[in-house]
Amino acid sequence: MADKPIRLRALAAADLEDATSHHRDHAGEETALGFIDEVQAAFELISSGPGIGSLRYSYDLDIPGLRAFPIKRFDHAVFYVETDDVVDVWRILHTSRDIAETLEPPER
Repeated sequence: MADKPIRLRALAAADLEDATSHHRDHAGEETALGFIDEVQAAFELISSGPGIGSLRYSYDLDIPGLRAFPIKRFDHAVFYVETDDVVDVWRILHTSRDIAETLEPPER
């Protein structure tokens, strides 16, 4: 089976940019690049096997099909929903955040 393309929603792209800037400002360029590498590796795993993410938040938040995949080294998670054609990435959030408060279904 072919990998599914990753589609970043606007909020996910903003999350990625904000987190990268935070790491660059507080830990340096090397750490920021490491974060980007880890996110890219997560995207590759999710793309090749979208069922890999946990459904915990799907049940907790009553959002059908919502999955979370951890980026453990940086305490972030990728939140996404698999569709027939793509992996739809909604957010990339630090795990210390109030996920239920922060994560809302995007407009379709």
